[in-house]
Amino acid sequence: MTDKIFFQEISQAQGGYLEKIQGTSRYGYENKPAFSTQYDFFEDFQSRGQVPGNSLDIFDFDTLTWILRKEAQANIFYSPAYFFKGLLAFFRLDLGSFQASIYSLDPETGQEKEICQLDLGKDLKLFYGLLGPDLTFYALEDREEGQIFHLLYPFESSFSLKDNESLEYFDGEFFYGSAWHEEELEGLDYRYYNHFQVRDKTGQVIFEKLGTPYLSPKGDYILL
Repeated sequence: MTDKIFFQEISQAQGGYLEKIQGTSRYGYENKPAFSTQYDFFEDFQSRGQVPGNSLDIFDFDTLTWILRKEAQANIFYSPAYFFKGLLAFFRLDLGSFQASIYSLDPETGQEKEICQLDLGKDLKLFYGLLGPDLTFYALEDREEGQIFHLLYPFESSFSLKDNESLEYFDGEFFYGSAWHEEELEGLDYRYYNHFQVRDKTGQVIFEKLGTPYLSPKGDYILL
């Protein structure tokens, strides 16, 4: 029977599930536990004072090899993997010291580089993430109406977002995102659509039109 199996077995196969990385079709990643969110980690840490942590693995579909393996450590949260300008990126939250570290990874050389280390304070009610194409670290703070967007790196800035608004990219000068809309919720003419938005560094919307910003698997930024 084994001579009829057409799957190519990967070295160190571990029975996991790879997630796609936006902007590339070559690489995939896996966090374990697979369905634990930042909020889950924060809530467990605040209630118990310690959490097991999660792992991060990145896989190259071209070479069929694991190019990054980060094992789980107590009180450490590893983010999903990102892909910006030919480089992989991720961040690490240390819930014990309230520090965030941002890393880039050159997939061709395997060189890992720490971009910066930031003090988060002790407020863990935020969601942290990265924006591209220039590496940008941010946090979202929930409010009763909307959210506060906190840019933490490469400089600091904060502004409000409505419940239907989100940010997708930052090029060092402008933020690009969208606002979703629904019409005719109870009728047959129901309509869902997005408005593409451009904001300056203060968060002010300076341009808006119908469309959805999207990062293609080839790494191209397009408007749908």
